[in-house]
Amino acid sequence: MFGVPRHTKIVNIHIVNPLLDSRWDNLVARHPKASAFHQRGWLEALARTYGYEPFVLTTSTASKTLENGIALCRVSSWISGTRLVSLPFSDHCEPLLDNFGQLPDFISWLLSECERQRGRYVELRPISGDRVAGCGLQPSCSLKQDSPNNFLTNSTVFN
Repeated sequence: MFGVPRHTKIVNIHIVNPLLDSRWDNLVARHPKASAFHQRGWLEALARTYGYEPFVLTTSTASKTLENGIALCRVSSWISGTRLVSLPFSDHCEPLLDNFGQLPDFISWLLSECERQRGRYVELRPISGDRVAGCGLQPSCSLKQDSPNNFLTNSTVFN
């Protein structure tokens, strides 16, 4: 029989507007990895100053409390092209995940979306690469997909 193997878990990724959805504020207030760069004020500053539209990826549906989230902005530049950044002008922006086993699902979505938008890469800025090393990430790294099931990491932001 064809189709999705029984052991495969399907994870739905949802997009939340952190400027309008108070659930984001609640997650940031209670998550131990949250920082000033996750807060609404910082995201509003990025939107007002640079015209970036912040968004958050989560596995939580609209009717549920946010259990996790990765904050990002779509950035376009004639110098470095279009990319998804978590977050621009931030020293770091840890993914707010309680279960880092979900990170590969988020990365898969990000790489697919980057390709769909004809972006050059995805840039994540975790404080430490320890938890995300299993996904091939390093602190302040960029991701480029070299095949549908594999991605490369680069130590430089601009490739």
